[in-house]
Amino acid sequence: MGIQASMPYDFRFYAVRTNPKREKRVAEDISRIAKRMKLDVSQVLHHPTTKGYVYVECRSQQELERMLKMVPSHKGIVGEIPPDQIEELFAVEPSLDEIKEYEKVVVSQGPDKGTVGVVERIDGKEAVIMVEDPIMPRRIIVPLGRLERKD
Repeated sequence: MGIQASMPYDFRFYAVRTNPKREKRVAEDISRIAKRMKLDVSQVLHHPTTKGYVYVECRSQQELERMLKMVPSHKGIVGEIPPDQIEELFAVEPSLDEIKEYEKVVVSQGPDKGTVGVVERIDGKEAVIMVEDPIMPRRIIVPLGRLERKD
């Protein structure tokens, strides 16, 4: 899943908060309504690591607000998201070959950025990491796309 950089500069990304487990449905509803209303919506994206949000690329927040009046299961517009943050979020994740179990890794982005640990297991696109902390060792679950090897 990648984003397209071909839209004119006046298109912006907006984060829309959704009800739990309704991201796909809200994205589909927004796309359908935009097409029916002939509104300028370039993309509607959802990323599995950001539960409760969809990202809509459109010309104005007012157009998005008009559409959302007809979309159930949303909680409103959170705000505009800079294009570089969208690109980072939807960057291609490393393949499972790159990060392996029992490797030392560092979290490169997200709330646990800078945390060092050892991969205990890999579940799909996420890794369970045992954090190296002498005071409070703990396990965290991190998407593989947010990990880098620690040399």
